[in-house]
Amino acid sequence: MPSRGMDFALALMLTVLPMARAQSPNVAAFDSDIAGDITLLPFENKPPSCELLFESACDRYSVEQHKWLNLRELEGFPKRHVETPWHCTFGRRSSKTAALAATVRMQYRGPWARSPLFEDGSWLVAQGGTKQNVIALRRNTDVDLAEHHDCYDAKLLQITSAVTYSGFADAEGSLDETTFCFPAIRIVGHAKAGTSALYYLLTAHSEIMPAASKKEFCVREGDLWALFTGLGTTLDENERRDGSVLTVNGCLFPENAMLEHFVLRAPRSARLYVVRDLPDLMWASYNFWCDGTNELLCEREQWAKQGVHYRSPEHFDAVLQAARFPGTKTFLNAKAPETMSTFYRGSLHFHDALATSGTVLTLANEEMAANVTAVWSKISTYVGKELGVALAPHGGLEEFAGVRVNAGGGEKGAKKVSEAGNFKKGVYPISGNREVLKETVEYIKESWAEDCKYTSERSGWNYCT
Repeated sequence: MPSRGMDFALALMLTVLPMARAQSPNVAAFDSDIAGDITLLPFENKPPSCELLFESACDRYSVEQHKWLNLRELEGFPKRHVETPWHCTFGRRSSKTAALAATVRMQYRGPWARSPLFEDGSWLVAQGGTKQNVIALRRNTDVDLAEHHDCYDAKLLQITSAVTYSGFADAEGSLDETTFCFPAIRIVGHAKAGTSALYYLLTAHSEIMPAASKKEFCVREGDLWALFTGLGTTLDENERRDGSVLTVNGCLFPENAMLEHFVLRAPRSARLYVVRDLPDLMWASYNFWCDGTNELLCEREQWAKQGVHYRSPEHFDAVLQAARFPGTKTFLNAKAPETMSTFYRGSLHFHDALATSGTVLTLANEEMAANVTAVWSKISTYVGKELGVALAPHGGLEEFAGVRVNAGGGEKGAKKVSEAGNFKKGVYPISGNREVLKETVEYIKESWAEDCKYTSERSGWNYCT
């Protein structure tokens, strides 16, 4: 009778060892508790792939939006096929409307397959990317951060160790070990919505410290082990800040949030979602990022550079108009009308489904700039409810009100801070310090109308006047 470890190994080897496919008909059925209605079904003789299959009607959304991600070869990094594929997928847990009531099944084979629990409470996950290993995980409640975090012990194992694995302590073939804690506060949302400013505000509090070396520290190219070891630095006494009880980190893309939620079995976190007026966000994104598909000299960080990449209000309007036609090659930050119509709503439904209480806290970028005291009150109350922590008063609110973070002027990056008095909203040197065209704003507002109402209700900031 094969062991659970052997079942896991057989299914895993179908993915990473081509010669084993024809010889291993016994494929394990893995469990999934992502949304309570997803079944993980590995299968043979097909390339690694992952699809969400809707068993019931998914009103208002086309069949093209049913696919979630595709793993090509063993690259491991999720590839998003559509802008907002999560409305129906996770809406069932966060909405009672018929339009979001689809039941979902997931067929999956490839990196990140997860075994059932073993007798000692540990489990195995497959390391993504090109590294053909497995990782053993178990919860750790003994480290000092564990009171308000979900913490884990992890072992990087040789792939063959999955065959004999029966428990964490006796795991054979260990290549490395680490202990880490999942961030207690997770910043989610969209780039250029104000995530850098929120991170700056949170890490300025005496009881909150960064969870990793970067503001946004997520899975990169499927490398789960790099994520776990990076998060482990917060347990190093030399890295700890006196008085800190919570850690914070950003991870914006929903597919990364789903992966973490899945492999770590629903870790606790207070999720803060930042929104911003959509015309402002899209104009800021256009000026901030370059497009590696359509522009030359677009380097890895993908920041647009003055004198290298052309930007103007007229060009922005032109690429937006081109995005109206299906199949047209469009610019990275030019969204189609159907995408703008659900820009925040779809992503918010997704993150609600992963939140500890079932609802993320939605914060308006504009309110952070206008009344940071009110925003901090919302954050403190929400964190207290989600994590059971009564945060001390924030001593840096007055200082925060006088600065702007990563605002997209001459310097860029989460650590770039400028005086608020030197900041002029909506103008950028790369486009000649000119404002976006009024007709462009009207077009975006019209396309965004329904989602604008929803976003205003969630954030408490009126975007629709």
